[in-house]
Amino acid sequence: MLDLHAADEEAGEFVGVVPHDAPPAHRYQYRQKAGTGNWGNPNWANITGSSTSTTSHTLSNLLNGTTYTIEIRAARGTTLGVAGQVIGTPRTPPLRPAGFTATAGDKETMLGWTDPGDTSISKYQ
Repeated sequence: MLDLHAADEEAGEFVGVVPHDAPPAHRYQYRQKAGTGNWGNPNWANITGSSTSTTSHTLSNLLNGTTYTIEIRAARGTTLGVAGQVIGTPRTPPLRPAGFTATAGDKETMLGWTDPGDTSISKYQ
């Protein structure tokens, strides 16, 4: 099983976790495609600096809101392992609150804003 989660939703980054049942590897390779498109060129790319101790890799510069299929496999010499596959979509960051205000008080400041109407917002920080 290959896990995939957003590492930085604003940057559209995913972190793939190497499958627990992967054979010992000299290196790992990955490939990705957006939507129903073709696999990238080159078809498989070595994960630079990967080795038997590699357990994750960050894919950057993905487009938020675009669904990606990502595969990873172990490689030992010319022997290639079976690929694990995940499908994920980096999310677009939530809309920022509108009309943000701060009103000073006695030993306090009251913050106020208008909800931008983004249903994906679960809390403000």
